[in-house]
Amino acid sequence: MDIESSVLLKHQDDLDAVFTKYDEVLKSLLDKHAPVKERVVTVRPSAPWYTAEVTAEKQKRRQLERKWRASGLPVDRERFVYQCSVVNNMIKFLKSQY
Repeated sequence: MDIESSVLLKHQDDLDAVFTKYDEVLKSLLDKHAPVKERVVTVRPSAPWYTAEVTAEKQKRRQLERKWRASGLPVDRERFVYQCSVVNNMIKFLKSQY
């Protein structure tokens, strides 16, 4: 509806004028229907104690959790719980060393 009522559908001979109007109309329609929203993003520095080993162990933990959730087997849950303790103990140790 907004595009139909705009000047875009009027025939113009000058190519530069057409592109300028096209740009203006689309910008105004975007501002009207999808205005820019401001967001506040807090950037936190990475933890100095967080290592590649922690990342690898957490990845194993996620894989084991997915396997347990898919199968529902108690043995898979035990492996997942054990890996959780491995990750938690590793993080505690690295934090205390730092």
